[in-house]
Amino acid sequence: MVDWRLREGGHPVSEADILAVPPAVVAEVARLDAALDGVIPVKAPNENIVIGTWNLRAFADLTKAWETPAGASPVRNFADVTYIATFIRRCDVVAVQEVRGNLRALRHLLRVLGDDWGFILTDVAPGPAGNDERLAFLFDTRDQNLIALGDFNIDREDDPLYQAFTSTGLTPAPPLTGLRRMIFDELETPHYYDQIAWFTRGQKKRPVLNLDCTGGGSFDFVPELRGERTLTQLSWHISDHYPLWAEFAVPRN
Repeated sequence: MVDWRLREGGHPVSEADILAVPPAVVAEVARLDAALDGVIPVKAPNENIVIGTWNLRAFADLTKAWETPAGASPVRNFADVTYIATFIRRCDVVAVQEVRGNLRALRHLLRVLGDDWGFILTDVAPGPAGNDERLAFLFDTRDQNLIALGDFNIDREDDPLYQAFTSTGLTPAPPLTGLRRMIFDELETPHYYDQIAWFTRGQKKRPVLNLDCTGGGSFDFVPELRGERTLTQLSWHISDHYPLWAEFAVPRN
């Protein structure tokens, strides 16, 4: 269910605004949920842990409307963030990349997710190369401690960044091997930017995750949300990256 309790600047919006949620958005969320049901396992406390990672293109400012007027900037709106939340609430914890210094879209995302969700933010990366970006971890507060990894700018499976990544003892989730990370990727040459990984070997003092990875994949939101838009237009409303997820089985005592 979508939590429509929206607040702006810490203050509740009017009842009229809450009731004005377009029926088309509610229907689209139901359609996305149905699509996700066939892709991502259901969260089951004390039985599994579902973690995700999603690079959300330039996740910063927000047009405070359910539909973006022609020529308005930014193009991302309340409906877009609601669709993003539909994936995120399927996970126990999600690493979100490209969160900018402007947190308006993130604040609205947390309002849609509801009171059970918390977050951890890094500082904004300084300098021109930092692109005003920060990393966010969003997590269901009914979950135990986890580590999720996100966008590592790994271009190919065998490139130097990938080799450096795995040489530390990190093991990428096997179900994610060969999956396209970006909506612009060709099937034959997928990038490996986004990763979910955990330590399975290394130094004695390094924490090792002993849970079994029972599944993983990505969610292709393009057929569900593209409509008449180009891929580039869709990338600014939602993202140019697919969200990734991995499931771990929790051993019974």
